[in-house]
Amino acid sequence: MADALHGRFGNNRIESAEKTFSLDAIGSRRAAELLGITIGGYRENLLAYALETKGIRYVEGHFPFSTRVLQGKERSFDYITVLRDPKERLLSHYYFNRTKSERDHFPIDISLEEWLETKQARAAGTIFLRMFCGDVELAESLQEYGNNDEALTSAIDCAIGNLNKFTIASDINYFEDYFRSLYSIDLHLNRKNKNPESDYSRLKDQPKYIQDKIHEICDPDIRIYETVIENAYSGPVRES
Repeated sequence: MADALHGRFGNNRIESAEKTFSLDAIGSRRAAELLGITIGGYRENLLAYALETKGIRYVEGHFPFSTRVLQGKERSFDYITVLRDPKERLLSHYYFNRTKSERDHFPIDISLEEWLETKQARAAGTIFLRMFCGDVELAESLQEYGNNDEALTSAIDCAIGNLNKFTIASDINYFEDYFRSLYSIDLHLNRKNKNPESDYSRLKDQPKYIQDKIHEICDPDIRIYETVIENAYSGPVRES
């Protein structure tokens, strides 16, 4: 989205260094590993730094929603995020990381069936839960859960509540329409990180046992996604 805004406004309005903070996903992961802290914790620190830096007007990247960092910031910043069907997102994640040529950032070298049994698959299937629950330490503990766990249910409710604070929390297919309706800007987004395995089998074409496993892994994110998207279609995600 930063590239689209850059094209719309030019260097002086959006991409100037003194007004923009952009997260480097690979760099932040490596820095967290170097320091021996979680990626979520490190990125939360960077988010706090960005928001407290004088003159910053635009912050972008895969930051976790942090209640303690974002408390009281709703009037200063619009929160915007793009959502995608969790089941299809999980499949896309697998095939992208299985077939990409660059093998330094979360590569996958096993079959889909094997991968779905790993902690990495469970983490990839619960991105909404962990990114939007509001507490990075809680997010780490949610790597291990049962789908009927009380703490999990509470975290799902928190994630939904936090997403309801967003100016835009839209499915990827309708995001540009939402953005245009609020800001009168045509983004003309270009998809980055296109899947090198573009003709992989979608969910409906996978064997039933694979479909069932994906549904099980993604269950928390499915609940979050369906509730937030339903709210978005029934009216504004956040009243202005």
